[in-house]
This record gives sequence, structure tokens and C-alpha cells, in this order.
Amino acid sequence: MMLAEIISKIDQRKSDRERLIKEHKAAIESVDSELRDLRTKLAISNSGLNISTIDLARKVLSIGGVYQPTQGRDSVVSSAISDLAAGCQHMAKRFHGVKIYSGFGEQRCDCEYGYGPRHGSIVFSVGLLNPRTELTDEERDAAIYYLLNIKAVTEAEQKAKVAA
Repeated sequence: MMLAEIISKIDQRKSDRERLIKEHKAAIESVDSELRDLRTKLAISNSGLNISTIDLARKVLSIGGVYQPTQGRDSVVSSAISDLAAGCQHMAKRFHGVKIYSGFGEQRCDCEYGYGPRHGSIVFSVGLLNPRTELTDEERDAAIYYLLNIKAVTEAEQKAKVAA
């Protein structure tokens, strides 16, 4: 075997090794993601909530940030529930949100999709994943169910993370 062939084979094997490592990492990340999802579903089920209804709601709702029981975030959830019940007139154009700006605490800030506040950052929001699509009655009911139980869902998700 010539030196050039040996060097070429070494380079090829290094490349093969790097490719295999990337594939392995991607496979592990996929399995870990599925495990997290299954643990979350188990925790939600153990808290007495309907998993299929929660899953349907997650297909239509966009929840930004983490829910914490504060006046601002409760206001967002309440407004979103009312809007869903009324046919999503507001959420067809804007998401319901809460921002924090420079020590002023949480402030309501409903913005058009793709935009944010001039000052501060959105820390929690409720909107639609696809605001151009009209929700079915089943999807609206699932979204309302999710939001009515958002505290329990959030607690179950936190339990699933701790168990991981």
C-alpha cells in the first residue's frame, strides 16, 4: 500500500467516524425528546387531565414562555379563553401577551403575530399556531380546556422534567 493510499484511507475513516458520531447524537436526541414527551403525557394523565384533548390543543395553540399564576398571566389566559369562546376574533390577528420592561413588572401587551413590544420583552403569550385557519368546534373546546387547566398542565410538565 502506498503512502498516499494510507493517508486517503485515514482521512476517509475520520470522515466516517464524524458522520457516525453526528448520526448517533441525532438518534439519542430523538429518543430523549420522545422520552420527555412520554413522561409529560404520563404526568398529565396522572394529574387527571385528558391527554388527547391536551394534545389537540397543543396543535392549535401557541404558548410562549412559562405560565406562572400572576395577575398579568392570568389576565392573558382569561382573555384567550373568552376570545376562543367568541370565535377567535382577536387571536386571528394578535396574540395575548405579557411583557416585562425595566423594573415595571408585568404589563399586558397584545401584539400582531411576528411583532413585539417597542420596549421590553414578551415573557408569556397565548396565540394561535396558524391564525389564518379557522378552528373547528373540537379544536376550540380543546384549547379552552387546555387554558382552563394550564396551571395543572404546567405543574405536570415540571414534574416530568424533574423525573427525567
